[in-house]
Amino acid sequence: MADYDECRSRHGGHGVPTVVLPSGHAVYGPVVVPAPTGDDALALWDLVRAMERFPHLYELRHPKTPADLAHVATHFATYLEARAWRTVEKPAP
Repeated sequence: MADYDECRSRHGGHGVPTVVLPSGHAVYGPVVVPAPTGDDALALWDLVRAMERFPHLYELRHPKTPADLAHVATHFATYLEARAWRTVEKPAP
């Protein structure tokens, strides 16, 4: 909780993942499904680090289409089906 409170007060963080780069610049994300590996992971990291050049770039998002939401759901299906806690999507019986 102390880490979250520090992130929130120091960087304006409001969720996870909040990545604080070596310069102290914080970014929210990246959120990528599935996570890239190898050269693609390195290219994504370079993209994230490039955001340090634009300290007043606050948000850059790709809208999720119905096909995108289906893609995400496919990759998280096992997790979503296995969880035991109660949520809006999975209320108590």
